[in-house]
Amino acid sequence: MATVAADGTTGAITVEAGSHAVGEVFTLGDGGDYVSTIVCAVGDTIVGQGSGIVLADVPVGAGQNVVCTITNTQKGTIVIGKTARYGKGTFYFSRSGDWSGDFSIGPVYDGRTKYATFEDLLPSPHYTVAEKQLPSSWVFKRITCSITVPVSGGTSTWGTSGKTVNINLKPGETVKCVYLNEEPTRPMAFWSTHYTFARDTWLLIPPEERSLCAPDTKDLGRPNEDSSNVPGVGLVPLTVQSMEGGFWSNLARTTERKKRSPLDQARLLLVQQLVAAMLNVMADTHLNGDTWNAEDPVFRESIQFIYDAKAAYCGSDMRSIMTKAAELFFFNHGGEKIPLPPGMSPRAEPKTARKVAAEKYWDSMP
Repeated sequence: MATVAADGTTGAITVEAGSHAVGEVFTLGDGGDYVSTIVCAVGDTIVGQGSGIVLADVPVGAGQNVVCTITNTQKGTIVIGKTARYGKGTFYFSRSGDWSGDFSIGPVYDGRTKYATFEDLLPSPHYTVAEKQLPSSWVFKRITCSITVPVSGGTSTWGTSGKTVNINLKPGETVKCVYLNEEPTRPMAFWSTHYTFARDTWLLIPPEERSLCAPDTKDLGRPNEDSSNVPGVGLVPLTVQSMEGGFWSNLARTTERKKRSPLDQARLLLVQQLVAAMLNVMADTHLNGDTWNAEDPVFRESIQFIYDAKAAYCGSDMRSIMTKAAELFFFNHGGEKIPLPPGMSPRAEPKTARKVAAEKYWDSMP
């Protein structure tokens, strides 16, 4: 046995003609961070080769000089991170190239980062990661990569294109790539005064998804074509009139000046935040080129808070109703400082919105 450092040699070792085993023993650890290959040759002719730290049955003829080269390649690591701003979500990714399989990161909360770590990777220029369809209301911003363990002189590289990154991983190094997503939202005050934008966005939501406690009470899912004339405005879908009515209704009293019960006040407060949240979800879903698809488990999971709020509204637990209203308030205000994308800068129309608002619709609840 001979001790050999990196790029070293044992020198010539005289053995009898016949079959011999060639191998190595790691003196520092068990070599688990490395992958080994052994190639034995006489001149340019290979007489034995294989992977692992031992190669058996290497033939050595009388008078032959057999040179065996053992190559140890240190494995690397890739870390994929997800940073979320202005919301909470679970995010899904796919892998291709010299690896495969889907994975998810989450739930990731506002302002925090979670990671998925992949170890024991062979060096390769073909490790590709792509983020799948974003959860509703999220917007992709950028990918930032860095080498956190520069074993090979920090020579790992990467290239990004949209939501895809391809990593050229060098031996022993760790490359970390962090995706940043933001969730633009607008508060109830925005939606209640931007009539045309709110109307068009509301009508993109499938009718069955707009309803509260349907079919017993608040059937906001009436067909889009069911309309009535609003003086000074024209034909307006009844569902839009009901939606605007939720925004403009008096929290303390009905249209008949009757005092609302504390429970109904809480319900109306929740309705205002809930409708705004639904509009935020739909606007950003549409912006991403997607639709409101409750049959998609990924989408459904990403907006579970909407369904939880609906369930609270239809119940009578005051604490649950107020808790959900507060959660939606923060959701609706979380991303309000993010500029609206091009084409999404509507003008305010508070007078039109007020004319359209069917406040009487909300005199009774739930």
